[in-house]
Amino acid sequence: LAGETESWLDEVENELAERRVALSRLYFDECHETVDAALRDRGYVRRAEIGYLAPAGPPPTVEHLTLSAVITDSDWQQKQILHEEATEGPDGYTNEAKLWVEMEARKCCTGQMQSYLVRRNQQVVATVGAIVHDGFLRLKNFLVSPRFRRCGIGLATVHLLWRLAESESACRFGV
Repeated sequence: LAGETESWLDEVENELAERRVALSRLYFDECHETVDAALRDRGYVRRAEIGYLAPAGPPPTVEHLTLSAVITDSDWQQKQILHEEATEGPDGYTNEAKLWVEMEARKCCTGQMQSYLVRRNQQVVATVGAIVHDGFLRLKNFLVSPRFRRCGIGLATVHLLWRLAESESACRFGV
């Protein structure tokens, strides 16, 4: 099994290198000691993914919460300010806000993703991205301002994206 694992890893890394992927994530359904050891030997680090859970039922009422596409330079600046306020990035790790926002802007320019500002009474309280592809809308890079956490904004934003999925004719929605 060890030889098969090394061969498989070589294949994966070669494919990533051919596509010029500098950084990647590998997801596994279950733990495999041989694979884990081989990945560790190559310098990979195991990380837990962050997820959001909420009780089923109607969304919380957060008055005057709106979702608007990040389009103008001013929108991108507001997004960067929100990222600078947070101690962690949307992926749960420390990121340089400017670089993160530039990366998201590149994804938006290529049409891979759309970034949104979430406003409450015209004040930016969160930011979120969405990828729509083949009838599926996936929520991406969700970040609530530390000043507005624990106010129901996160769950209400998920519901705003759910409604956006319906308007985009997406028949599936994922976080």
